[in-house]
Amino acid sequence: MILHSLTIENYKAIERETIEFGETGITLIEGRNESGKTSVFEAFRLLINTKSKSKPRALKESVRVGADSPISISAEMSIGKERIRYSKTYLSKAETSLEFLSQVKSALRDDEAHEYVLAKLEDSANIKLWEKLSLRQDQESTQLNAVDEISSLKQALDSEAGDTLSAADDSLFLQVKAERDQYLGKNGAPIGELRKLHDEVAELTAEFEVARSAAEALEADIDKLSDAAAKRSEKQRMIDDRKKALVVAEEKASLLDKAQRAHEEFAQRSQLAQAQLDNSEHARDRRRELAESVDSSRAHVERTAEAHDSALREEESAKADLGSATKAHAAAEAKARASTTKVSDARRRIEEVEVRKELASRKTRRDKVEELTNRINELNAQKRLIKADESYIERLRSARSSMREADAGLKAGSSLVSVEGRGEALIDGYTIDASKGWSAYAEDPVRLEIGEVTVSVVPPKNAAEAKERFDAARKAFEELLADRDYDSIDDAEDDLKKLGGLNTAIAESTGQRESALGESTAEENRERISDLEAKLAELSDDIENSDSRDDDDVLGKAKTQLAEAEIEREQADSELAGAAGIVNQARIRDAEARSKAASYRESLAELRDAHDRSEASLKDARDTVTDHALEAAFEAAKKSVDDLAGEGEGIAENLDEAKREAQLHDLETTRQALKRHQQVLDDLIRQYNELNADIKAKSEQGYATKKDNAEIALREVQQRCDSMQARANAADLLLTTLDSHRQQLISRYSAPLRERLVRYGKLVFGADFDVSLDEHLVVKERKLDGATVGFDQLSGGAKEQFGLLTRLVCAELVGDATVPIFLDDTMGFTDPQRRQAMAAVLTEAGKKSQVIILTCDEARFDAIGDATQHSMS
Repeated sequence: MILHSLTIENYKAIERETIEFGETGITLIEGRNESGKTSVFEAFRLLINTKSKSKPRALKESVRVGADSPISISAEMSIGKERIRYSKTYLSKAETSLEFLSQVKSALRDDEAHEYVLAKLEDSANIKLWEKLSLRQDQESTQLNAVDEISSLKQALDSEAGDTLSAADDSLFLQVKAERDQYLGKNGAPIGELRKLHDEVAELTAEFEVARSAAEALEADIDKLSDAAAKRSEKQRMIDDRKKALVVAEEKASLLDKAQRAHEEFAQRSQLAQAQLDNSEHARDRRRELAESVDSSRAHVERTAEAHDSALREEESAKADLGSATKAHAAAEAKARASTTKVSDARRRIEEVEVRKELASRKTRRDKVEELTNRINELNAQKRLIKADESYIERLRSARSSMREADAGLKAGSSLVSVEGRGEALIDGYTIDASKGWSAYAEDPVRLEIGEVTVSVVPPKNAAEAKERFDAARKAFEELLADRDYDSIDDAEDDLKKLGGLNTAIAESTGQRESALGESTAEENRERISDLEAKLAELSDDIENSDSRDDDDVLGKAKTQLAEAEIEREQADSELAGAAGIVNQARIRDAEARSKAASYRESLAELRDAHDRSEASLKDARDTVTDHALEAAFEAAKKSVDDLAGEGEGIAENLDEAKREAQLHDLETTRQALKRHQQVLDDLIRQYNELNADIKAKSEQGYATKKDNAEIALREVQQRCDSMQARANAADLLLTTLDSHRQQLISRYSAPLRERLVRYGKLVFGADFDVSLDEHLVVKERKLDGATVGFDQLSGGAKEQFGLLTRLVCAELVGDATVPIFLDDTMGFTDPQRRQAMAAVLTEAGKKSQVIILTCDEARFDAIGDATQHSMS
């Protein structure tokens, strides 16, 4: 299975995101926390495993907050030789669609499409393999026990190991396991019918124990009955006290009720007197206002009639001026429209040429940036292959200096033995030709035989110590060279010089790239190119002969035409503005005159009607009540309000005193307390009666007979349980024997799995790296620098690295059955040096597999050579 692209809408934190993937290699998806990186893997998993019409609670909670559209997920991928587009919409518009892109084939929908894709994935790519190889953010970075869980990996290891009898054929093992699993669980505990028999034995045993302990329970119930009687008496005493308090509270509440009624009655009388005062005052004031209104309206009617006559004369004059101005404005408007069209045409042609020029410049800049980016990536790839650095060279030079000092000390503390002349001589049993000359520094005693003469040379006592120091210094120097696979210090220094040249070249290329980009980024440049191409297409559609490429000539003519057209338009606009001003002034004057005349006309009629109504109202009011009678009623109402003010103070004091007394003996609180105590007493009485009835019932039962019957039933079920347990034990023994043979076959898989794991592990941990695998083919121990450490004793970072390595190795082994590997926020415990080594492993694995990395820290993976990058929006 190969994932080409994935589009997600309204899923968790993702509003809409489209991600493109390479068929192999690394895809690096970067984004801040809570930007939806983990949701990318979850959405793809949802697309594969969950039908669109499913409505689990978790799916409803996954809809993006505030979204007004349903969850939508679409992926373009290849399964075997078929390339498809697979889409699902969940919840409110649930549907599934499957389109075939690589061949002419009818599209499928809903459950038919879902089942087709699942079947294809089972045939060509192990879905369980994909689930196991992916490493999610909330998953511990442990090893992958793939052999026991993934059939496609087991078959690949069969092929690598060359076994004739495959452990992948588990038919007999599974049959025995099925028989055993009828009776026993994974931990050996009984299940099914055997579990039921064990449970029945336990149940009957419990019944036997219940009958035996019933007498003891009866005595305990009698003690509880005595305690319940004592509690009932105490609670009855508390209820009697509460009833006395209730009588006092009711008396205080009655006094408060009387005081409140007296206060309410006084308030009603005060409100009535105040209302009478307000009404008489209002009537008196209204009579005065009505008389003043009649006088005012008469004068207003006379002034408005004179203004109306003047407005009619102004309206006739303004109408004549407006007709003349309108004709002049229409002529100026037509001339302005024609000149504006000329200006627009010239400006569009100028804009087309300028857009075409900028587009060409932007494309040249884009090509230059891409060329420099590729150059920088190539230089970085060469740089990662160099193992030497300044610190390492200094350590090499120091080790070489120590070796030379030790060599000088060796020579100074040893005896120089020289032989010259003719013939042969024996030195410690070895024959040499004296004519060729021979010399050496001796740190141990040397025996020299020349003919019949024997000479012994004994070096100083400290020669052996000098030899040991020299050997130790030379070994340290050679091990330091071997640590990074160098034959000599000159090779390492040459690599360091090469590293300096690469850094210089990278800096130069980076500077050239930044210079080529200018103030914009590469992405902004690409977006600008896209905008310019769209703009050019739009302009080319609007302008006649837009495919001309003599841009400078076209630009010159267009600018000349624009200048002429703008002069012509300015003149036309000036004339139009003058005409418009005249028309506007005429319209304003006409509108004002018409509005003024209409306003005066309407106002005059309204004022005359209002004046007539006012005069009639004033006459009717005086006929009903005279002005003198209204004044007398106002004075009487004012006196009644003043008399009631003193009476209210005494009534308010009585009410406050009644409230204070009622609060000290709150009636409702007393009632609630009495009710609560009564409920408790009722419960105590019920418990007492229940205990008493239970004791009587137990006394009438025969527990001895129940005990005998339970013991007989227990013996019978125990016999049947023992028989079935024996059959289960036999099946378990056979399964253990078969599993031992199966494990022997699986152990042969160790070589191909270990070989690939060691190859990748040396890139990370060093050339001295090795591992040993257990019977489940997971790493048992790591060997490094001569030390062996159990996997459980490794650091979190090392365990994390093994978790990634085992997944990459498994992905490589399955070959054509490969699936995308999702790695969500990994290498958080890995140090920078190991990250660089792991980047090399990921780059190597990406040549054969599709690796998708989700991270909030892009710096963890900056050493990866070639990766497709995507930033979450």
